[in-house]
Amino acid sequence: MDLQDQTGIPFVGELNPLYMFENRKADHHETKYQKDFTADQFADLIYDKKSSIIMINKSSYLMADKADYVILRKNMIDAFMSYANFMLKLYPDIDTKVLLKEIQFTAYDYFGLKSYVDKYVCNIVWYEDYFGICETHTPLLDDHKHGTLIKKAIRDVFKER
Repeated sequence: MDLQDQTGIPFVGELNPLYMFENRKADHHETKYQKDFTADQFADLIYDKKSSIIMINKSSYLMADKADYVILRKNMIDAFMSYANFMLKLYPDIDTKVLLKEIQFTAYDYFGLKSYVDKYVCNIVWYEDYFGICETHTPLLDDHKHGTLIKKAIRDVFKER
């Protein structure tokens, strides 16, 4: 959001079709920010990426070649622990199998983006450095009845890579 202050170009949040239908992120994310989109606004943001600052989490690899910057985490295990905690905050009754599948699909998105940035030169901004993150706190995941299983699954996804 401070890039908006630096450039004068409006930050519209994450470009995800979910925000045409619901928006829990504005209430539960640490930034407390996410715009809702109409279908026309969403289409316009895809068509004209230069008039707004957008963040892309899902399927970001599809637009990596058009990005001015790519924000990545240095520690993907911490990133996914945080993501699992965030999902538990958004959906307290989520079935563990569903959460694990969501984590797996999101990891595939990450590996797709990582393959691009490993091969082609990108302006990478490291999330931990930019935001001064040194610890990841996951109280909901820590207290979850299947927290140990979820943490192991996350570690296993990144252990082989």
